[in-house]
Amino acid sequence: MDSSAAKAPFISCTLTKRSPTPARSRWILNSVEIEVRDYRIRHGHMDDWIAGWLAGVVPLREAAGFRILGAWVDREHDRFFWVIGYSGADGFAAANDRYYASQERVSLTPDPAELIEDAAATAVERVL
Repeated sequence: MDSSAAKAPFISCTLTKRSPTPARSRWILNSVEIEVRDYRIRHGHMDDWIAGWLAGVVPLREAAGFRILGAWVDREHDRFFWVIGYSGADGFAAANDRYYASQERVSLTPDPAELIEDAAATAVERVL
């Protein structure tokens, strides 16, 4: 018998962290109210906007129970897009009102909202 034939075959595998099942992912996303926001930022101030948004808005939003699901920038057209979610029983609108009325948000300095020239917020519903 050939010695190489007696050896067990080498099997290679990679262990990865298991991601949520598609059904669980759908359940999580279906329980979250989501808004897509589209801002036109004052020309030449995108970096100022991003810095203020990251340092002030994001932590305040998260402390108020919101989740930032993503953010993107189109520098050529001075556009900033982000997706925000909220899953509290009181609903997105009530939480949003509390967020804007909070002392922390009212006193946010510098207020990155001063750099927004045009804004649209659209509540969206999950399809897939």
